[in-house]
Amino acid sequence: MFARQLIVSLLAVIFVAPAAHAQIGAAAGIAEYMNPYFLRRDLKLITEIFELDEGQQAVFEAFYFEYEDTHEQGRTTTTDSFENLQARVKEGMGEEELLREVFRPFREQADRWHDNRDLLLASLRSVLNGDQLARWDEMMRSLRLEKELGRCNVLSGESVNLRRVLRTTEIPQDAQLIAEPALVAWELAIDEALLAREQPARKAQQAIMNAMTESELKDAYDPVIDLLALDAKIRDLQELHRGLIATAFGTWGPTFEQAALAAAYPQIYGRKNAVERIFDAALERTDLDEDTTLRVTELDAEFRAEIAAKRAAWREALVTYEQEDKIARAMRSRDRERATATELNQNPIRMASSEVEYTSRDFAGRLLEILGRTKFSQLPGASRYLPRPARDAVGSTDDPKSAQRRKILESNKNNLNPKAVGGKGKKGGKQRGGKQR
Repeated sequence: MFARQLIVSLLAVIFVAPAAHAQIGAAAGIAEYMNPYFLRRDLKLITEIFELDEGQQAVFEAFYFEYEDTHEQGRTTTTDSFENLQARVKEGMGEEELLREVFRPFREQADRWHDNRDLLLASLRSVLNGDQLARWDEMMRSLRLEKELGRCNVLSGESVNLRRVLRTTEIPQDAQLIAEPALVAWELAIDEALLAREQPARKAQQAIMNAMTESELKDAYDPVIDLLALDAKIRDLQELHRGLIATAFGTWGPTFEQAALAAAYPQIYGRKNAVERIFDAALERTDLDEDTTLRVTELDAEFRAEIAAKRAAWREALVTYEQEDKIARAMRSRDRERATATELNQNPIRMASSEVEYTSRDFAGRLLEILGRTKFSQLPGASRYLPRPARDAVGSTDDPKSAQRRKILESNKNNLNPKAVGGKGKKGGKQRGGKQR
Protein backbone atom coordinates (compact mmCIF):
# COMPACT_ATOMS: atom_id res chain seq x y z
CA MET A 1 0.00 0.00 0.00
CA PHE A 2 2.85 2.37 0.84
CA ALA A 3 4.42 1.86 -2.57
CA ARG A 4 1.10 2.51 -4.32
CA GLN A 5 0.60 5.75 -2.38
CA LEU A 6 4.16 6.75 -3.17
CA ILE A 7 3.58 6.31 -6.89
CA VAL A 8 0.36 8.33 -6.69
CA SER A 9 2.06 11.16 -4.82
CA LEU A 10 5.03 11.23 -7.18
CA LEU A 11 2.85 11.23 -10.27
CA ALA A 12 0.72 13.97 -8.73
CA VAL A 13 3.83 16.10 -8.34
CA ILE A 14 4.63 15.56 -11.99
CA PHE A 15 1.31 15.40 -13.78
CA VAL A 16 -1.19 17.46 -11.82
CA ALA A 17 0.67 20.74 -11.85
CA PRO A 18 1.92 20.91 -15.46
CA ALA A 19 -0.95 19.66 -17.65
CA ALA A 20 1.37 19.09 -20.59
CA HIS A 21 3.30 16.46 -18.65
CA ALA A 22 0.04 14.52 -18.28
CA GLN A 23 -0.11 14.30 -22.07
CA ILE A 24 3.34 12.74 -22.07
CA GLY A 25 2.46 10.32 -19.29
CA ALA A 26 -0.74 9.19 -20.99
CA ALA A 27 0.98 8.74 -24.35
CA ALA A 28 3.77 6.75 -22.72
CA GLY A 29 1.20 4.45 -21.07
CA ILE A 30 2.73 4.69 -17.61
CA ALA A 31 -0.58 4.12 -15.80
CA GLU A 32 -1.59 1.01 -17.73
CA TYR A 33 1.83 -0.61 -17.35
CA MET A 34 1.25 -0.88 -13.60
CA ASN A 35 -1.69 -3.21 -14.24
CA PRO A 36 -1.58 -6.48 -16.21
CA TYR A 37 -2.85 -6.35 -19.78
CA PHE A 38 -5.01 -9.40 -19.14
CA LEU A 39 -7.13 -9.30 -15.99
CA ARG A 40 -8.83 -12.20 -14.24
CA ARG A 41 -12.16 -11.26 -15.75
CA ASP A 42 -10.57 -11.78 -19.18
CA LEU A 43 -10.32 -15.51 -18.50
CA LYS A 44 -14.03 -15.85 -19.27
CA LEU A 45 -13.69 -13.63 -22.34
CA ILE A 46 -10.80 -15.69 -23.72
CA THR A 47 -12.58 -18.96 -22.94
CA GLU A 48 -15.62 -17.78 -24.91
CA ILE A 49 -13.75 -16.28 -27.86
CA PHE A 50 -11.41 -19.24 -28.34
CA GLU A 51 -14.03 -21.85 -27.34
CA LEU A 52 -11.76 -23.59 -24.85
CA ASP A 53 -12.91 -26.91 -23.44
CA GLU A 54 -12.52 -27.70 -19.73
CA GLY A 55 -9.09 -29.25 -20.13
CA GLN A 56 -7.78 -26.36 -22.22
CA GLN A 57 -9.27 -23.90 -19.78
CA ALA A 58 -7.51 -25.53 -16.82
CA VAL A 59 -4.12 -25.47 -18.59
CA PHE A 60 -4.56 -21.87 -19.74
CA GLU A 61 -5.59 -20.75 -16.24
CA ALA A 62 -2.31 -22.17 -14.93
CA PHE A 63 -0.46 -20.14 -17.55
CA TYR A 64 -2.49 -17.08 -16.59
CA PHE A 65 -1.73 -17.24 -12.88
CA GLU A 66 1.96 -17.58 -13.70
CA TYR A 67 1.59 -14.50 -15.91
CA GLU A 68 -0.14 -12.65 -13.08
CA ASP A 69 2.64 -13.54 -10.61
CA THR A 70 5.32 -12.41 -13.06
CA HIS A 71 3.57 -9.08 -13.56
CA GLU A 72 3.29 -8.53 -9.82
CA GLN A 73 7.00 -9.20 -9.40
CA GLY A 74 7.78 -6.60 -12.05
CA ARG A 75 5.39 -4.15 -10.46
CA THR A 76 7.09 -4.64 -7.09
CA THR A 77 10.48 -4.01 -8.68
CA THR A 78 9.14 -0.79 -10.17
CA THR A 79 7.59 0.49 -6.95
CA ASP A 80 10.69 -0.40 -4.93
CA SER A 81 12.70 1.95 -7.11
CA PHE A 82 10.63 4.90 -5.88
CA GLU A 83 11.28 4.42 -2.19
CA ASN A 84 14.10 6.95 -1.96
CA LEU A 85 12.53 9.54 -4.26
CA GLN A 86 10.18 11.15 -1.74
CA ALA A 87 13.05 12.32 0.43
CA ARG A 88 14.89 13.65 -2.60
CA VAL A 89 11.79 15.55 -3.68
CA LYS A 90 11.61 17.19 -0.25
CA GLU A 91 15.29 18.08 -0.55
CA GLY A 92 14.51 20.07 -3.65
CA MET A 93 15.04 17.70 -6.55
CA GLY A 94 14.40 19.55 -9.80
CA GLU A 95 11.32 18.74 -11.85
CA GLU A 96 13.24 17.49 -14.88
CA GLU A 97 15.52 15.32 -12.74
CA LEU A 98 12.44 13.89 -11.00
CA LEU A 99 10.88 13.08 -14.37
CA ARG A 100 14.00 11.17 -15.38
CA GLU A 101 14.06 9.19 -12.13
CA VAL A 102 10.38 8.27 -12.40
CA PHE A 103 10.41 7.33 -16.07
CA ARG A 104 13.50 5.12 -15.93
CA PRO A 105 11.82 2.26 -13.96
CA PHE A 106 8.63 2.75 -15.97
CA ARG A 107 10.59 2.15 -19.17
CA GLU A 108 11.85 -1.15 -17.77
CA GLN A 109 8.34 -2.08 -16.60
CA ALA A 110 6.96 -1.33 -20.08
CA ASP A 111 9.39 -3.82 -21.63
CA ARG A 112 8.37 -6.48 -19.09
CA TRP A 113 4.67 -5.72 -19.63
CA HIS A 114 4.86 -6.31 -23.40
CA ASP A 115 7.04 -9.43 -23.02
CA ASN A 116 4.65 -10.96 -20.47
CA ARG A 117 1.62 -10.27 -22.64
CA ASP A 118 3.23 -11.83 -25.73
CA LEU A 119 4.31 -14.88 -23.71
CA LEU A 120 0.78 -15.47 -22.42
CA LEU A 121 -0.64 -15.27 -25.96
CA ALA A 122 1.99 -17.79 -27.10
CA SER A 123 0.95 -20.04 -24.20
CA LEU A 124 -2.69 -19.70 -25.25
CA ARG A 125 -1.81 -20.70 -28.79
CA SER A 126 -0.01 -23.79 -27.49
CA VAL A 127 -3.20 -25.23 -25.93
CA LEU A 128 -5.40 -24.83 -29.02
CA ASN A 129 -6.32 -27.69 -31.32
CA GLY A 130 -6.10 -27.68 -35.11
CA ASP A 131 -9.60 -26.31 -35.72
CA GLN A 132 -9.04 -23.51 -33.21
CA LEU A 133 -5.66 -22.63 -34.69
CA ALA A 134 -7.27 -22.36 -38.12
CA ARG A 135 -9.48 -19.62 -36.68
CA TRP A 136 -6.66 -17.89 -34.79
CA ASP A 137 -6.77 -14.67 -36.84
CA GLU A 138 -10.54 -14.38 -36.50
CA MET A 139 -10.38 -15.01 -32.75
CA MET A 140 -7.54 -12.55 -32.26
CA ARG A 141 -9.56 -9.92 -34.10
CA SER A 142 -12.38 -10.36 -31.59
CA LEU A 143 -9.90 -10.20 -28.72
CA ARG A 144 -8.27 -7.03 -30.07
CA LEU A 145 -11.64 -5.33 -30.38
CA GLU A 146 -12.36 -6.13 -26.75
CA LYS A 147 -8.91 -5.25 -25.36
CA GLU A 148 -7.10 -2.86 -27.71
CA LEU A 149 -9.95 -0.61 -28.78
CA GLY A 150 -10.57 0.46 -25.20
CA ARG A 151 -6.95 1.61 -24.92
CA CYS A 152 -7.46 4.02 -27.83
CA ASN A 153 -9.22 6.72 -25.83
CA VAL A 154 -7.24 9.86 -26.59
CA LEU A 155 -9.80 11.41 -28.94
CA SER A 156 -13.56 11.57 -28.42
CA GLY A 157 -15.44 8.83 -30.26
CA GLU A 158 -12.29 6.80 -30.85
CA SER A 159 -12.73 3.84 -28.52
CA VAL A 160 -16.43 3.00 -28.93
CA ASN A 161 -17.15 -0.70 -29.53
CA LEU A 162 -20.15 -0.78 -31.85
CA ARG A 163 -20.77 -4.46 -31.14
CA ARG A 164 -21.24 -3.60 -27.47
CA VAL A 165 -23.48 -0.69 -28.43
CA LEU A 166 -25.70 -3.03 -30.43
CA ARG A 167 -26.07 -5.33 -27.41
CA THR A 168 -27.51 -2.43 -25.39
CA THR A 169 -30.32 -1.79 -27.88
CA GLU A 170 -33.62 -3.61 -28.43
CA ILE A 171 -33.07 -3.95 -32.19
CA PRO A 172 -34.64 -7.29 -33.23
CA GLN A 173 -32.46 -10.17 -34.40
CA ASP A 174 -33.74 -10.11 -37.99
CA ALA A 175 -32.70 -6.46 -38.35
CA GLN A 176 -29.30 -7.30 -36.85
CA LEU A 177 -28.79 -10.03 -39.44
CA ILE A 178 -29.45 -7.54 -42.22
CA ALA A 179 -26.84 -5.14 -40.81
CA GLU A 180 -24.28 -7.87 -40.06
CA PRO A 181 -22.19 -7.29 -43.23
CA ALA A 182 -21.81 -3.62 -42.28
CA LEU A 183 -20.76 -4.59 -38.75
CA VAL A 184 -18.20 -7.07 -40.08
CA ALA A 185 -16.83 -4.36 -42.39
CA TRP A 186 -16.43 -2.11 -39.33
CA GLU A 187 -14.63 -4.88 -37.43
CA LEU A 188 -12.20 -5.49 -40.29
CA ALA A 189 -11.48 -1.80 -40.81
CA ILE A 190 -10.91 -1.09 -37.12
CA ASP A 191 -8.81 -4.22 -36.66
CA GLU A 192 -6.60 -3.24 -39.58
CA ALA A 193 -6.15 0.22 -38.04
CA LEU A 194 -5.37 -1.30 -34.63
CA LEU A 195 -2.73 -3.56 -36.17
CA ALA A 196 -1.25 -0.63 -38.10
CA ARG A 197 -1.15 1.39 -34.88
CA GLU A 198 0.44 -1.26 -32.65
CA GLN A 199 4.12 -1.10 -33.65
CA PRO A 200 4.30 2.67 -34.33
CA ALA A 201 2.57 3.28 -30.99
CA ARG A 202 5.08 1.07 -29.21
CA LYS A 203 7.98 2.87 -30.90
CA ALA A 204 6.48 6.25 -30.01
CA GLN A 205 6.11 5.16 -26.38
CA GLN A 206 9.71 4.00 -26.33
CA ALA A 207 10.80 7.32 -27.83
CA ILE A 208 8.93 9.17 -25.08
CA MET A 209 10.53 7.01 -22.41
CA ASN A 210 13.97 7.57 -23.93
CA ALA A 211 13.41 11.30 -24.17
CA MET A 212 12.43 11.46 -20.53
CA THR A 213 15.38 9.41 -19.29
CA GLU A 214 18.22 10.09 -21.71
CA SER A 215 17.50 13.25 -23.65
CA GLU A 216 15.56 16.41 -22.87
CA LEU A 217 11.94 17.01 -21.93
CA LYS A 218 11.25 18.94 -25.13
CA ASP A 219 12.00 15.82 -27.22
CA ALA A 220 9.10 13.90 -25.63
CA TYR A 221 6.39 15.96 -27.32
CA ASP A 222 6.95 14.97 -30.96
CA PRO A 223 6.06 11.30 -30.28
CA VAL A 224 2.88 12.52 -28.55
CA ILE A 225 1.94 14.31 -31.77
CA ASP A 226 2.72 11.20 -33.82
CA LEU A 227 0.42 9.11 -31.61
CA LEU A 228 -2.41 11.60 -32.11
CA ALA A 229 -2.25 11.00 -35.86
CA LEU A 230 -2.69 7.26 -35.29
CA ASP A 231 -5.63 7.87 -32.94
CA ALA A 232 -7.26 10.20 -35.47
CA LYS A 233 -7.27 7.45 -38.12
CA ILE A 234 -9.23 5.17 -35.81
CA ARG A 235 -11.63 7.95 -34.81
CA ASP A 236 -12.30 8.79 -38.48
CA LEU A 237 -13.07 5.15 -39.24
CA GLN A 238 -15.52 5.11 -36.34
CA GLU A 239 -17.30 8.14 -37.76
CA LEU A 240 -17.51 6.61 -41.23
CA HIS A 241 -18.70 3.17 -40.23
CA ARG A 242 -21.20 4.35 -37.63
CA GLY A 243 -23.12 6.03 -40.45
CA LEU A 244 -22.81 3.03 -42.76
CA ILE A 245 -24.10 0.66 -40.07
CA ALA A 246 -26.99 2.97 -39.19
CA THR A 247 -27.97 3.05 -42.86
CA ALA A 248 -27.80 -0.75 -43.03
CA PHE A 249 -30.25 -1.00 -40.13
CA GLY A 250 -32.93 0.78 -42.16
CA THR A 251 -35.83 1.87 -39.96
CA TRP A 252 -33.82 0.82 -36.90
CA GLY A 253 -30.97 3.09 -37.98
CA PRO A 254 -31.93 6.05 -35.76
CA THR A 255 -32.12 3.74 -32.73
CA PHE A 256 -28.62 2.45 -33.38
CA GLU A 257 -27.28 5.91 -34.22
CA GLN A 258 -28.59 7.40 -30.98
CA ALA A 259 -27.08 4.61 -28.88
CA ALA A 260 -23.76 4.80 -30.75
CA LEU A 261 -23.50 8.58 -30.37
CA ALA A 262 -24.25 8.34 -26.64
CA ALA A 263 -21.46 5.78 -26.25
CA ALA A 264 -18.99 7.65 -28.45
CA TYR A 265 -19.69 11.17 -27.15
CA PRO A 266 -21.21 10.85 -23.66
CA GLN A 267 -20.38 14.48 -22.88
CA ILE A 268 -22.74 15.50 -25.71
CA TYR A 269 -25.36 12.77 -26.01
CA GLY A 270 -25.05 10.83 -22.77
CA ARG A 271 -28.10 12.30 -21.06
CA LYS A 272 -30.68 15.06 -21.26
CA ASN A 273 -29.64 18.45 -19.95
CA ALA A 274 -31.55 20.39 -17.29
CA VAL A 275 -33.67 22.39 -19.74
CA GLU A 276 -34.75 19.27 -21.64
CA ARG A 277 -35.94 17.80 -18.34
CA ILE A 278 -37.77 21.06 -17.58
CA PHE A 279 -39.61 20.82 -20.92
CA ASP A 280 -40.47 17.17 -20.18
CA ALA A 281 -42.00 18.23 -16.87
CA ALA A 282 -43.89 21.10 -18.49
CA LEU A 283 -45.47 18.79 -21.06
CA GLU A 284 -46.65 16.47 -18.28
CA ARG A 285 -48.58 19.21 -16.48
CA THR A 286 -52.34 18.82 -16.56
CA ASP A 287 -53.25 22.28 -15.23
CA LEU A 288 -52.44 24.19 -18.44
CA ASP A 289 -55.20 25.47 -20.72
CA GLU A 290 -55.39 24.29 -24.32
CA ASP A 291 -53.71 27.35 -25.82
CA THR A 292 -50.81 27.24 -23.34
CA THR A 293 -50.34 23.53 -23.90
CA LEU A 294 -50.17 24.09 -27.66
CA ARG A 295 -47.61 26.88 -27.30
CA VAL A 296 -45.45 24.79 -24.97
CA THR A 297 -45.66 21.81 -27.36
CA GLU A 298 -44.62 23.95 -30.33
CA LEU A 299 -41.78 25.55 -28.36
CA ASP A 300 -40.62 22.11 -27.21
CA ALA A 301 -40.45 20.86 -30.81
CA GLU A 302 -38.47 23.94 -31.81
CA PHE A 303 -36.14 23.52 -28.86
CA ARG A 304 -35.48 19.81 -29.54
CA ALA A 305 -34.62 20.53 -33.17
CA GLU A 306 -32.38 23.45 -32.24
CA ILE A 307 -30.53 21.62 -29.47
CA ALA A 308 -30.00 18.62 -31.77
CA ALA A 309 -28.39 20.92 -34.32
CA LYS A 310 -26.18 22.52 -31.66
CA ARG A 311 -25.08 19.11 -30.41
CA ALA A 312 -24.29 18.03 -33.95
CA ALA A 313 -22.18 21.18 -34.34
CA TRP A 314 -20.38 20.37 -31.07
CA ARG A 315 -19.62 16.86 -32.29
CA GLU A 316 -18.43 18.21 -35.64
CA ALA A 317 -16.18 20.64 -33.81
CA LEU A 318 -14.68 17.75 -31.85
CA VAL A 319 -14.13 15.68 -34.99
CA THR A 320 -12.68 18.64 -36.86
CA TYR A 321 -10.58 20.34 -34.21
CA GLU A 322 -9.87 18.03 -31.26
CA GLN A 323 -6.76 16.47 -32.75
CA GLU A 324 -5.51 19.89 -33.79
CA ASP A 325 -6.22 21.30 -30.34
CA LYS A 326 -4.27 18.53 -28.60
CA ILE A 327 -1.40 18.93 -31.05
CA ALA A 328 -1.38 22.66 -30.40
CA ARG A 329 -1.21 22.06 -26.65
CA ALA A 330 1.69 19.64 -27.07
CA MET A 331 3.48 22.04 -29.40
CA ARG A 332 2.94 24.95 -27.05
CA SER A 333 4.45 22.95 -24.19
CA ARG A 334 7.30 21.76 -26.39
CA ASP A 335 8.04 25.30 -27.56
CA ARG A 336 7.92 26.53 -23.98
CA GLU A 337 10.66 24.03 -23.20
CA ARG A 338 12.53 25.37 -26.22
CA ALA A 339 11.86 28.99 -25.17
CA THR A 340 9.81 29.65 -28.33
CA ALA A 341 6.30 29.40 -26.88
CA THR A 342 3.31 30.30 -29.06
CA GLU A 343 -0.21 31.11 -27.91
CA LEU A 344 -3.26 28.99 -28.50
CA ASN A 345 -6.02 30.71 -30.44
CA GLN A 346 -9.71 30.60 -29.65
CA ASN A 347 -11.08 27.11 -29.13
CA PRO A 348 -14.00 26.20 -31.46
CA ILE A 349 -14.78 23.10 -29.37
CA ARG A 350 -15.31 25.14 -26.22
CA MET A 351 -17.42 27.65 -28.13
CA ALA A 352 -19.60 24.91 -29.62
CA SER A 353 -20.19 23.32 -26.20
CA SER A 354 -21.07 26.74 -24.78
CA GLU A 355 -23.60 27.26 -27.55
CA VAL A 356 -25.56 24.25 -26.29
CA GLU A 357 -25.83 25.92 -22.87
CA TYR A 358 -26.70 29.34 -24.28
CA THR A 359 -29.41 27.87 -26.51
CA SER A 360 -30.89 25.93 -23.61
CA ARG A 361 -30.99 29.08 -21.48
CA ASP A 362 -32.69 31.01 -24.27
CA PHE A 363 -35.47 28.43 -24.55
CA ALA A 364 -35.84 28.24 -20.78
CA GLY A 365 -36.48 31.99 -20.86
CA ARG A 366 -39.08 31.60 -23.60
CA LEU A 367 -40.82 28.86 -21.65
CA LEU A 368 -40.86 31.15 -18.63
CA GLU A 369 -42.64 33.79 -20.70
CA ILE A 370 -45.35 31.29 -21.67
CA LEU A 371 -45.93 29.73 -18.26
CA GLY A 372 -45.34 32.70 -16.02
CA ARG A 373 -43.03 32.82 -13.03
CA THR A 374 -45.23 30.82 -10.64
CA LYS A 375 -45.86 27.78 -12.82
CA PHE A 376 -42.35 27.84 -14.28
CA SER A 377 -40.73 27.86 -10.84
CA GLN A 378 -42.73 24.74 -9.91
CA LEU A 379 -40.94 22.70 -12.58
CA PRO A 380 -38.04 20.53 -11.28
CA GLY A 381 -34.74 22.35 -11.65
CA ALA A 382 -36.31 25.48 -13.15
CA SER A 383 -35.41 27.86 -10.33
CA ARG A 384 -31.84 28.26 -11.59
CA TYR A 385 -33.23 29.78 -14.80
CA LEU A 386 -35.39 32.39 -13.05
CA PRO A 387 -34.13 35.92 -13.71
CA ARG A 388 -32.36 37.63 -10.85
CA PRO A 389 -33.62 41.11 -9.81
CA ALA A 390 -30.76 42.78 -11.64
CA ARG A 391 -31.77 40.98 -14.80
CA ASP A 392 -35.41 42.02 -14.39
CA ALA A 393 -34.32 45.64 -14.25
CA VAL A 394 -32.67 45.50 -17.65
CA GLY A 395 -35.12 43.08 -19.23
CA SER A 396 -32.43 40.49 -20.04
CA THR A 397 -31.97 36.85 -19.10
CA ASP A 398 -28.17 37.19 -19.34
CA ASP A 399 -25.91 38.62 -16.69
CA PRO A 400 -23.23 41.01 -18.03
CA LYS A 401 -20.53 38.32 -18.20
CA SER A 402 -22.83 35.88 -19.99
CA ALA A 403 -23.91 38.57 -22.42
CA GLN A 404 -20.29 39.38 -23.19
CA ARG A 405 -19.43 35.72 -23.75
CA ARG A 406 -22.51 35.37 -25.95
CA LYS A 407 -21.46 38.36 -28.03
CA ILE A 408 -17.97 36.91 -28.55
CA LEU A 409 -19.47 33.55 -29.47
CA GLU A 410 -21.85 35.04 -32.02
CA SER A 411 -19.02 37.00 -33.66
CA ASN A 412 -16.92 33.84 -34.05
CA LYS A 413 -19.50 31.34 -35.26
CA ASN A 414 -17.73 31.10 -38.59
CA ASN A 415 -14.89 29.36 -36.76
CA LEU A 416 -17.04 26.25 -36.55
CA ASN A 417 -17.53 26.00 -40.31
CA PRO A 418 -14.90 23.68 -41.77
CA LYS A 419 -15.54 24.98 -45.29
CA ALA A 420 -14.84 28.50 -44.21
CA VAL A 421 -11.43 27.60 -42.90
CA GLY A 422 -10.22 25.19 -45.52
CA GLY A 423 -11.21 21.76 -44.25
CA LYS A 424 -10.64 19.70 -41.14
CA GLY A 425 -8.11 20.78 -38.61
CA LYS A 426 -6.24 17.48 -38.77
CA LYS A 427 -5.45 18.28 -42.40
CA GLY A 428 -5.09 22.02 -42.22
CA GLY A 429 -2.35 22.03 -39.60
CA LYS A 430 -3.06 25.59 -38.36
CA GLN A 431 -5.19 26.93 -35.58
CA ARG A 432 -8.44 28.64 -36.54
CA GLY A 433 -10.24 31.53 -35.05
CA GLY A 434 -7.43 34.04 -34.66
CA LYS A 435 -4.16 35.28 -35.99
CA GLN A 436 -0.97 33.52 -35.15
CA ARG A 437 1.27 35.42 -32.84
